Amino acid sequence: MVGYRWDTPNVYAACDMIVIVSLRTEASPIVLREAFASGRPVIATKVGDIPEILRDRENGLLIEPGDTQALANAIMEFITDPNLAAYCAANGLRYATEHFSFDTMMEKKLQADALILRSA
Repeated sequence: MVGYRWDTPNVYAACDMIVIVSLRTEASPIVLREAFASGRPVIATKVGDIPEILRDRENGLLIEPGDTQALANAIMEFITDPNLAAYCAANGLRYATEHFSFDTMMEKKLQADALILRSA
């Protein structure tokens, strides 16, 4: 744990892959969004909203929480199959662009606010 950093784009750029190994629910971790936006391949555990965002072998690799052998296998898979790693990284970046851009997120917020106002 390194605490808050201003240079996360540089940190992600220095990585070959991003690994998110949460053991319990994380809701929707910001680090997943940042990892996708960095254009790096992602390995993550099946907790919280992660399986709704990360599609196994499509935009990353999903593993069971606490399964150290699956984690090691997933890391080795990206290392030994650079085409899969590049494929997942490109799809992750595309997903981030389509779903996590400022404009998209603001549009969704405005839609949610309008729905709340109509319900009131």
